[in-house]
Amino acid sequence: MGISSRDYFRDDRYQRGGGGGSWLSDTPTIRWIILATVVVFILQLVLTTGPRTDFGGRASLIDEWFALDVSAVMQGQVWRVVTSAFLHDRNSLWHILINMLVLWFFGCTLERMYGSRELMLFYLTAAAASGIGFVLLALALKTGGVAVGASGAVMAVFMLYGIHYPRQQVWVWFIPIEIRWLIAFYIVIDLFPLLQLLGGEHVNTHVAHASHLSGLLFGWLYARSL
Repeated sequence: MGISSRDYFRDDRYQRGGGGGSWLSDTPTIRWIILATVVVFILQLVLTTGPRTDFGGRASLIDEWFALDVSAVMQGQVWRVVTSAFLHDRNSLWHILINMLVLWFFGCTLERMYGSRELMLFYLTAAAASGIGFVLLALALKTGGVAVGASGAVMAVFMLYGIHYPRQQVWVWFIPIEIRWLIAFYIVIDLFPLLQLLGGEHVNTHVAHASHLSGLLFGWLYARSL
């Protein structure tokens, strides 16, 4: 990625990409989030309950208590809107890998800019905002649903980074794309099925589009409120 093409900050502190120093030594919040998420993922895999089935494995105890279950949230288990951001799909390493890589690369720079405490509050609030977005859509459509993943909070990090460095290029399948256009692409990709759902269409992409858009919106509002 072309770090030298950033638009605003030119101080040497911000000229390092993700993960400078002794394994994120200068970005403890990002290190803590990644380690906590990996530990939780391992617990998802090993702490299971119930009998094995012909169509899947045993249920995860961690998922049962901390996943974003709309019905459970409406019954008062509000912690799920935040804790679900530390859970991921147990059947896919890509889910957690992509989220943590994006968080590592863009989050480290933001932590150096905003400070560790501020970024921690930002990340946790973004997780809550994306979870609430998922719940509100489910209530609007009068459906239930369960979601896991840090994608909404990571999208907020990506948006905040993109507002500071909109013309920085990232490589997508060997094609250099400015971050501002990549963000616009994600908005379209997530907004299209969301509008279909609101229009009464049956759409099942197995992706929490409302969480992604809520995270992007939170990141934008946060940047504009500074």
